[in-house]
Amino acid sequence: MIGHSLGEYVAACLAGVFTPADALALVVTRGRLIEELPEGAMLAVALAEDGAVALAEACGLCVAAVNGPEQCVLSGAPEAVAEAERRCAADGVRHRRLPATRAFHSALTGPAVDAFRRAVEGVALSAPVIPFVSDVTGTWITDAQATDPGYWAGHIRAAVRFDDGLRTLLGSQDRVLLEVGPGATLTSLAHRRGERGRAVATLPTTVRAGRPEPDEPTALLHAAARLWEAGAPLDWAGPRGGAGGRRVPLPTYPFEGKPYRLGGAGAAPARRAAGDAPPVPSAHPRPDLPVPYAAPQDDLQRAVAALWEELLGYQGIGVHDDFLQLGGDSLLMTRLAARLRETFPVDLPLERLFRLPTVAQQAAAVEEAMIAALAEMSDEEVARLTGDDPAAGARQSPHEAEGDAA
Repeated sequence: MIGHSLGEYVAACLAGVFTPADALALVVTRGRLIEELPEGAMLAVALAEDGAVALAEACGLCVAAVNGPEQCVLSGAPEAVAEAERRCAADGVRHRRLPATRAFHSALTGPAVDAFRRAVEGVALSAPVIPFVSDVTGTWITDAQATDPGYWAGHIRAAVRFDDGLRTLLGSQDRVLLEVGPGATLTSLAHRRGERGRAVATLPTTVRAGRPEPDEPTALLHAAARLWEAGAPLDWAGPRGGAGGRRVPLPTYPFEGKPYRLGGAGAAPARRAAGDAPPVPSAHPRPDLPVPYAAPQDDLQRAVAALWEELLGYQGIGVHDDFLQLGGDSLLMTRLAARLRETFPVDLPLERLFRLPTVAQQAAAVEEAMIAALAEMSDEEVARLTGDDPAAGARQSPHEAEGDAA
């Protein structure tokens, strides 16, 4: 969320509003002024904007960002954020404390606004030569806004209207969204709006504890290929680093797209194989991912995949699909952790789930945790859990025992 707002400075720099040197100086000044503010906290909540506003007003907080239809961030004093956490827990609202020590985009930033305005007044501002979307309004910035020091000062305090800006960008059907930098947070937010084909991340795999370093050249080439598939013009000499390509032989016959119908109009639908999970109602087909589809191989993998399909809204998720590449985020991962606890007698910490981003890895972790839990139980506890209690006969009444003998 904080990165969203600072991204507007990059856009303004590319559009010619600031010089690169002035933009860098302003970002540093902005950071120093915010660091001098009192301690604060931020809370991501799975609420629509009107619900987030009501919760914020009840707890003395501010809505700092609107990132999606049910993805908002609250900001304010730590004790007020703690009260919002208690209310969310009581009402069953998914929520997550963000790793922030200041209340960004809240009333607590007031002391920094005037000081930053004076800093902006000391640099030259020009009308943008390239249009860009304002985080403050969620629509195209005007020349008057871009050249007004008051706009950039208010930018510190105002809520980040990322979702409105995303809808503005997606208003043109020929526009492709490219997230430049490590991670795929913004791309995931666009995917949640059903825009998987028009949102591409340059480095979708980030470094997390327990995972290998990302293969950056491969990730960049994959992003370039996705852009080309979406119709964006590319200078292929850039992605190849000046190296020449190689010829790849293709089949000597054409693949013609002809539809065929199996069976008559009244043909009965095909039966599912035994053990297959039923399709998720109103789910979307599995999107195009960097890994091929791999079906679940056992009941445990099928159960975990079904939870993913329920939360993410996709049908036919493979065991090697990445949760974040399917549009998952930290709030959905929190909900997944809760559903895993409800389904299996194990407790997988959220931090560990982030290090296990595939169905296969999570199913293996669940199995490992269940085996470890069984190893700590006594024989009697295991028997009761599995329904094979050898002492059951001893607890039968004489009449029940006679009936069994008969």
